[in-house]
Amino acid sequence: MCKIEQRGETCVMDNGCLRTVIYPRLGGKISSLYAAEKGEELLFQNPQGSYGHPEKGADFSQYDASGFDDAFPNIDAEEILYQGRRTRYEDHGEQWTAPMALSVQDGAARLFSENERYAFEKTVRLDGDTLELRYRAKNVSGEDFPCFYTMHCLFQCDEDMRVVFPPEVSRVENAGSSPRLGPGGTVWDFPGSGETDLSAVRPRSARRCEKFYALGSVQQGLCGLVYPGRGITVDVRWDVQALPYLGFWVTEGGFRGDYNCALEPSSGYYDAVSRAMVNRKLWILRPGEEKHFWIRITVR
Repeated sequence: MCKIEQRGETCVMDNGCLRTVIYPRLGGKISSLYAAEKGEELLFQNPQGSYGHPEKGADFSQYDASGFDDAFPNIDAEEILYQGRRTRYEDHGEQWTAPMALSVQDGAARLFSENERYAFEKTVRLDGDTLELRYRAKNVSGEDFPCFYTMHCLFQCDEDMRVVFPPEVSRVENAGSSPRLGPGGTVWDFPGSGETDLSAVRPRSARRCEKFYALGSVQQGLCGLVYPGRGITVDVRWDVQALPYLGFWVTEGGFRGDYNCALEPSSGYYDAVSRAMVNRKLWILRPGEEKHFWIRITVR
C-alpha cells in the first residue's frame, strides 16, 4: 500500500520500502529516493538548501542540479535552423523549469504540463522496491518537432561504488573534453582498467567531471550502480526501444565541488539536437505524434 500526501510544494509517496518526494512546480523533479530498510538516501541532495523557481531558458548550473529531472526536448542549449525556421533549445531543455499539474489516482501521482510545442506527462508509482515512471510526450504544434528525452537522475557517489553498463557494451565515446579522456569523440574500451577503469568512481578530491556514452545503441535496457559499503545495488531498467542510447555523467568534485553521477538512457545521440540530427539518432515528432516510454529504478 502506497501512501501519497501533498505537503506544501511537494508530493510525498511512501510504501514502507521506498519513499520519494516530488516537486510538481519544478518540472516534476524527484528530489529524494529513500531506501527505508537501509536508511539510505540515494539521490544527490540539493546543496543549496532551498529550491529556486527557474524560468524557461534558465542556466541549469545556477540552480540546484540535484535529484531526478527530465531533460526534454534536449540537453545542450542552442539555436538551429530546421525546415526554414529558427528554433531555440534551452539549457537542459524546458521541462525542468515547467510547472506541472498534479493529480493522484489509483495509487500513483500523475503530472502534466503543456506549452506551444508539446505536452508532457509522467506517472510515478512505487511498487515494492521499485520506482516506476511512465511517460508520454506529444507534439501539439502544427510543425515537425526534432527532440529527444534524457533521464537526468543524479545519484550520490561513494568511493567504492561501481558503474554497470549493459553486458554488450565494450566501447564508449567521450561526450566532452577532459584531461583523462581527451577530446570529445575519443573512443575508449569499457570498463577499461587502472586509471581508465570507467566503471570506477574516484574521490571528490580528483576534481574532475566527465561524460561518455555507450558507442551507438544498446540492446538491453539495464544498467546500474553498486554500493558495496551501503549493501545496496540500484538497477535502472527502461524501454530500450524508445530510449536506445545510454550516457553516464560523473562529477568527482569537478563541478561546483559536487560529488554525484547520472545514468542517462536517452532517445538522442547525443546531448545537442543539432548533433543528434547529423547522427540521425533522435525523434522527429510529426504534428499530433506522441511517444510513450517507461523507466524503472529498483533498489536491492
